[in-house]
Amino acid sequence: MNELNKEQRAFLNTHIKRSPKDMWQEELIRLRGIELKDEITLDDIEATINQWVLVETKDGGPGLRPYTCLCGRSIRYQFIVKHRQKDITYKLGSECIKKYTGIDGRVAKKVLIEQKSMNSEMDEILSKKQEGIINAQQYLLDYEALPQLSREQLQLGLPLTDKQLDKAFKAIEKDNHTKHASKAAYAKLRELKEQELAFINQLSPEDRRTLIIRLKDGSNVYTLDALKDIVVSQIATRQGDIPEDNVRTTSKPSSGKGNQALNKVKQALNLLSEEQRQFWGTRMSLQQRIETAPYILEKSHIIEPNKIIGKPIPSKLKQQIHLRLPLTNKQMASIADLVH
Repeated sequence: MNELNKEQRAFLNTHIKRSPKDMWQEELIRLRGIELKDEITLDDIEATINQWVLVETKDGGPGLRPYTCLCGRSIRYQFIVKHRQKDITYKLGSECIKKYTGIDGRVAKKVLIEQKSMNSEMDEILSKKQEGIINAQQYLLDYEALPQLSREQLQLGLPLTDKQLDKAFKAIEKDNHTKHASKAAYAKLRELKEQELAFINQLSPEDRRTLIIRLKDGSNVYTLDALKDIVVSQIATRQGDIPEDNVRTTSKPSSGKGNQALNKVKQALNLLSEEQRQFWGTRMSLQQRIETAPYILEKSHIIEPNKIIGKPIPSKLKQQIHLRLPLTNKQMASIADLVH
């Protein structure tokens, strides 16, 4: 969060992050079927739902049980609860919540599930921001059907999560005239270089849509040098006079090295399990797949999962490690101090 500006942090704290205390209250309200009215205060809610308030939750990390429940059992997750009127504070595991407070144990489990989901979402946003993926998402701002919250997020320079992207695609593609804003188009944009994305993002919405249509259809895309003096909208109608040397086809590699690299990607894909394929093909960029394909064939650049237990590593990278997928050199460097 330190690399974010004030506006970005405020947005995430308001719309993405939620405190365990809020989750605790919301689940109690849901289970008890309480109707919330505008005039009800926070104190009223707490007095109505229960006398026990959640103070803090602690997570010892995967495979670890560093905390102790009041019953004496070692636990990974610890819930610290306090009675609103009596001077009593308990440190409990989820299984003992009901025994000591009378609160349904489902409340504690729901809080844990929501926390994991929230942390995963935050990690995904921060990880994608670091990777510069937002440059491939900026074109979504051209569409009026983009959900308002997603629009604000992109305008602040924060990339959308996969879940948010799915929602955005569904909203945009209800309009038959915007079918090119699909996952296929986004996948093509993810394959472009940084300077190519920068070029596309500085175009007018109309010209940008024209290029994206061509990308999705696998048509000829022109080099940046060739596009400098060309009206981009003319490219779609074949009116632009582009030297043949400045054309590259998205559907075929442009060099022997390109062929060789893509062949290794195909070979590597055949060695992966279904779960590994799903992650490698959807959560990693084409450049990352090209770099790690030889490592898959060599079975190198793989970090043992037990080396990252309790380490502050982004959830996406943790998943990659737990799937025993190799890391790129950049990824290896980012956690070098943590695993050695």
